[in-house]
Amino acid sequence: MVYVMILVQVILLLIGQMLWKTELSKYGYLGADNFLKIILSANVVIGILIYIIATVVWFYILSREAFNIVYPLQLSLAAIIGVLLSVFFLHENFTLPRFFGILCLVIGVFLIVKK
Repeated sequence: MVYVMILVQVILLLIGQMLWKTELSKYGYLGADNFLKIILSANVVIGILIYIIATVVWFYILSREAFNIVYPLQLSLAAIIGVLLSVFFLHENFTLPRFFGILCLVIGVFLIVKK
């Protein structure tokens, strides 16, 4: 059950970050002249709310499992899923070295959850 919650938490974090990236891409940069407009935009506000939910889920996870298991697992899953989402939804590049890096992370995830 904790592993499912980690996956849910990672997906929530990534949705929030994808919303932020989408909004920032509209402006090209973050500066003093557009800071408030960006921070108060719907995508950024929704992303913040999703992050709050993800934090509550993270508290639940931390109360149930050892930190040295859940933290590396969360980071690895976020990296793996984040790269995939960036390729499919943001149309970012995916190179052969990145593929091998992701492959190493996948192997690492299996080693982390192995008891």
